[in-house]
Amino acid sequence: MNLKKSALFTFIMTCLMTSLLLNLVSCHPKKHPEPLPGIENEVVMQVVLPYAINLQHDKKLRLEDSVAYYGGNGTYIEKMSLSFISQSILELREARDLLVDVVDGLVDAINNDPVLGPLTSSYPLSSDNLEVCIKFESYHGLYVDKLYVHWMMLQDKMAFYYAFDLTNEFNLWDRDCECWHERVEPFYKSRQIVTIEREAEKIYQEKHPTPKSIFSSENYINTNKKEHSEIIY
Repeated sequence: MNLKKSALFTFIMTCLMTSLLLNLVSCHPKKHPEPLPGIENEVVMQVVLPYAINLQHDKKLRLEDSVAYYGGNGTYIEKMSLSFISQSILELREARDLLVDVVDGLVDAINNDPVLGPLTSSYPLSSDNLEVCIKFESYHGLYVDKLYVHWMMLQDKMAFYYAFDLTNEFNLWDRDCECWHERVEPFYKSRQIVTIEREAEKIYQEKHPTPKSIFSSENYINTNKKEHSEIIY
C-alpha cells in the first residue's frame, strides 16, 4: 500500500513540475541576442541608386551589383564595390576616361551626402576604398573587332583594362605584335593621364575655335514665330 502511495505521489509531483516548466517556457520565451548597431541598407541605396540612374542616362551604364563591406560590427563602411555592364564600344583612351569619371563621381556622391559620407572608415572617402568593374558586351567587340575594351576594373588602387581577344587562344606575350591586349596601371596614373589630356584639349580648342557652321540655327528662319498682322475685310 505504501509503495502505491509513493508511486502516486511521485507521478503527481512529476505532472506538477512538468506543468510548471511549460508555463515558465510559455510566459518567458527565449531571448535572442540584441542586434548589433549597424548602417541601414537604405542609407547606402539612397546614394548609390540615384547615382546609378544618372550613369545609365549619361554614360550608358547599367548597374548589375553593388556591395558594401562593413567594419566595426557594422558601424562604418570599409569598402564599396559596384559592377556595371554596357553595350558601348570603347578604345583604351575612351575607357580610361569613363573609369575615371565613374569613380570620381561616386566618390563625390558619397562624400557630399551628409548621412553616408561620415559613415565611411576614412572620411572623406577616396578611390582607395572603392572597387568598380565595367564590362562591355557589344556584339561588335565579340565578333568583329576584338581590340576594343571588353572589361575594366578598379581594384586595390590599380586600374585594369582588357581587350575582347583575351577570350581567344592568343599569345599575349608576343612582343612582335603591335596590338594591345591588356593594360594595368595605378589608378592615380589613369586619372593623371585623363586630366592632362583634357587640359591639353581645352587649350587647343581655345586656340583653334571651331568655325561657325553655315547650318547653325542662326541661319534659319524661325517658322514657329507668330507674326501678328491686322486683317482687313
